[in-house]
Amino acid sequence: MEEAPSLKTLLLAVLFAAGRPVALKELRALGHPEEAVLSALKALHRNLEASHLGVALERAEGGWRTG
Repeated sequence: MEEAPSLKTLLLAVLFAAGRPVALKELRALGHPEEAVLSALKALHRNLEASHLGVALERAEGGWRTG
């Protein structure tokens, strides 16, 4: 049986695909509580910073985006 993608993986995919800042309200549509989404966004931010891949996660225009 295949394991479901983590919330961090889902958030990164949504943010890349959106191509624009995505509001927390929109990210909650993934079916997770606000606290879980915020926690996953913070963890994703730390992971991307540590990876030195040239991808960043930032707050912008009332939402979150990759850059």
